[in-house]
Parts: sequence; C-alpha cells; structure tokens
Amino acid sequence: MSKQITDKELGEIVAKVLTGEVKIDGGETGRLNFMTRIAELTCDFCGSEITGEAQVFDGETYIGIIENKHTPPGGGVWEPYDPDEVLCMVSVTAQVGIA
Repeated sequence: MSKQITDKELGEIVAKVLTGEVKIDGGETGRLNFMTRIAELTCDFCGSEITGEAQVFDGETYIGIIENKHTPPGGGVWEPYDPDEVLCMVSVTAQVGIA
C-alpha cells in the first residue's frame, strides 16, 4: 500500500530539501541539482525559463530565471521575487515558505 501525502506535505518536503534542512543523496551537489529541476518544473508549468544550474553565492542559493513567451503578464509566480521587474536571479533559500 502506498503512502498518500497532501499537497501541503509535499510542499513542506520540497522546501526542506531546497533549504538543506533535509539531506538527500549527492550532498550539496544533489541539493543544487534538485533546485535546478524544481525551477525547471516550475517554469514549465508557470512560464519563464532557467538560465543555468543552481549555484551558491555569498551563502545563498540562486538560480537565474528569465522571461519567455509563456511568462504571464507581470511575471506570474515570479513577480513577488522580482521587485525590479528584471526576472533574473531568484533566491529560493531566502524566500521558501509554505502557507
């Protein structure tokens, strides 16, 4: 029998992996790869695209996000994290939160 989890529970798991609270196979490289894949998936469903792999800079983990033809007007899900309307570097570790 499979374990059934809710959307909130899955969101909490993803947030914990992204922030390093839960360790996964591959250590830090695995966490960066996970973040890259989550960003790609989010872009696929919500518009925009990534510009490369996730990386750590000054203690924060970043991945570049740019607008594309599928980005909704105003930036869509990225808007709250893009106050200068640049759609470039989005810091996930500082912004992850589950409502």
